[in-house]
Amino acid sequence: MSTFNWFLPPTYSLSQPQVFEAGVGTSVALTVKGASGQSVDIFRVQDSAGTNVLRLDNSGNLTIAGTSNVALNEAVTGNISLTGTLSVTGTSTLTGAVTMASTLGVTGTTTLNTTSTGALTVRNGLTVLGDVSFSGTLLLASGATFSAGTAAAPSITFPGDPDTGLYNSSANVLGFTAAGTSLATWAAGLLSINAGAVSWSAGVAVTAASYSVSRDADATNQLHFNVPTGATMEWSVNDVAKLGLNATALKPGANDGTALGDSSTTFSDLFLALGAVINFNSDVTITHSADTLAFAGATIYTWDAPVRWGTGVAVTAAQYEIGRDADGTNQLHFNVPTGATMEWSVNDVAQLTLSVTTLGLATNTITGIGSDITGTANTALTISTPNSSGTAAGTDVTVKAGAASTSGAGGNIFLWPGAAAGAAAPGTVQIYSASAGSAVVNLTSSGAGIFSIQPSGGISNVEFSLSSAGSTFVSFNVSTVTSAVNYLQAAGAVAASHPILSALGSDTNINVTITPKGSGKTNFTAGNLDIATSANILVNAANPKKTLVLSAGGGIPTETAGCASTSHVGNESTTNKINYSTLDFDTTTSENAFWTTPMPDGYDGSTFTAQFTWTNASGLATETVDWGIKMRMFADDDAIDQAWGTEVTTTDTFLAQRDLHKSATSTAITPAGTLAGSNWLAINVARKTASDNLTGDAKLIAVKLEYGGATFSD
Repeated sequence: MSTFNWFLPPTYSLSQPQVFEAGVGTSVALTVKGASGQSVDIFRVQDSAGTNVLRLDNSGNLTIAGTSNVALNEAVTGNISLTGTLSVTGTSTLTGAVTMASTLGVTGTTTLNTTSTGALTVRNGLTVLGDVSFSGTLLLASGATFSAGTAAAPSITFPGDPDTGLYNSSANVLGFTAAGTSLATWAAGLLSINAGAVSWSAGVAVTAASYSVSRDADATNQLHFNVPTGATMEWSVNDVAKLGLNATALKPGANDGTALGDSSTTFSDLFLALGAVINFNSDVTITHSADTLAFAGATIYTWDAPVRWGTGVAVTAAQYEIGRDADGTNQLHFNVPTGATMEWSVNDVAQLTLSVTTLGLATNTITGIGSDITGTANTALTISTPNSSGTAAGTDVTVKAGAASTSGAGGNIFLWPGAAAGAAAPGTVQIYSASAGSAVVNLTSSGAGIFSIQPSGGISNVEFSLSSAGSTFVSFNVSTVTSAVNYLQAAGAVAASHPILSALGSDTNINVTITPKGSGKTNFTAGNLDIATSANILVNAANPKKTLVLSAGGGIPTETAGCASTSHVGNESTTNKINYSTLDFDTTTSENAFWTTPMPDGYDGSTFTAQFTWTNASGLATETVDWGIKMRMFADDDAIDQAWGTEVTTTDTFLAQRDLHKSATSTAITPAGTLAGSNWLAINVARKTASDNLTGDAKLIAVKLEYGGATFSD
């Protein structure tokens, strides 16, 4: 083996490629030995620019600037610092630390921190600053350390799915993420579900002596909650027990604790076993037996609603009972034993008594059966007086109730027509006309609490008249309507309140119309017309239109392609010195102005229309100007930078110089955004020079906007 000792100079340049070959056997081609006390690199390889491509320092560390391809079995005891790509296809043992700034590609099996049997063995640390790809298997003998990562970018992921995997959300906490969203965290024995639900795809039998939750494996396929014998399941709120379940009872967390349902969310049915007992804290009980409910423990039972019997059943003769009778009469049967008396009382004072022989009313007694005044079956009962004779007046018929006493009110008079039966209508109380000899008014009870007056004999109106000092005048007139279902109701009022006139009937929404005669008006002679805050006064059954005026003085040129600023100069009439402000829009360039304003609270969210008022200093007959307008409305927290609504264009024809021009009303303008009262409205007006041909500037004086008002008050 030949030895070359180089001391000076420190750099040796080879003008031609040199080849060093082994002499004999296993002799190496070249050995570079550092001098005693060597403190700098032993060996360097540089490119033509003097940049280090390969360095070997005195400690055995090898630094490669480019790509290293290791195809044979290699043993490197120093550290390797590589800024390029390291590709390993053979078996290499690296006992030093490997630091890489690019890509490590391994096609075999890699074992870290072991003596090794794979393609790459690293005995110390492996630091990779770029990407690491393995086409084989990665075996970590003593663990690995990863960056913490985040839910959006987990540190352990899967090919083609970089936002799904594991990350370290905080100290001692393992996070699970999918699609960049944290699903769960696991820390100190606590699994917290942040999103989604826990799902069991297949049933499995639970272990009897364990605390477990699982989808059951039997045919019922239930979600199975299990605790060992002697344990209790507990449902709590803020760690306070609310419901417990053990082998014998389902019970609240504390006495008089959790309720079953509440006033807004209730259970549909309650099913109890035969012989079940409902126990109210050992005070009152309801016990079931065959066809019987037994109430016990109470001294009094109170009902705040009627008691109803659905099916008749025979009462027991010797008992005190109330029941719907089972015989053909189908009556409500009150029964007492022989010798007893029924009593109806008020404030525990008897008002009516019934025994086997007597019906007693207060201190007066009606005895016997058939004490009513009745007519013969199928024959009318008539109370009448004889006809008058000669010139004498007819005899009156008077029905008189008892007068009031110093301590009691006067008696009432009741007219009680016959009730309906099956398809047959109920009877009526009829008022006859003396001249016509037939009924002109029928008084009919058409429903609970409803009393109807029904004219007959071709009469279409009913007049209610009052007499005062011998004079008769009509108070009001009611017209009949065939098959009417809607009507008015007048209700009185207590002190400090007011009477109410209401629309009633079967329709959901019913208007009330007051129609004057001829050119008459509906007048309110005193006081105010008071309507609800959200109510409105409609015009021809529609919300009234309200006006918003955009003056030239309030308009501002837009920052981009804006018109001239508001002008007063040159806007004074010659003779009468009438002044006005204008926004001047160029004849060749499309220019813009804008206004912003909050909408009144009463705005109904409908479309707008616009009318443009303008003039000009020059122009010719038949020339036109086109005005464009677009809008956007913003709610609270809306982004301001959003698209406008569709622009609407209105064309107006030139009339004369310095004359006032009023355009036609535009078609409907629909602002973009959220259309609602109190929202902020942005408006843009432009002259559309591409489509009009007016000579000279168009001078905009004002824009009148109309919109719908949902309420009378803004």
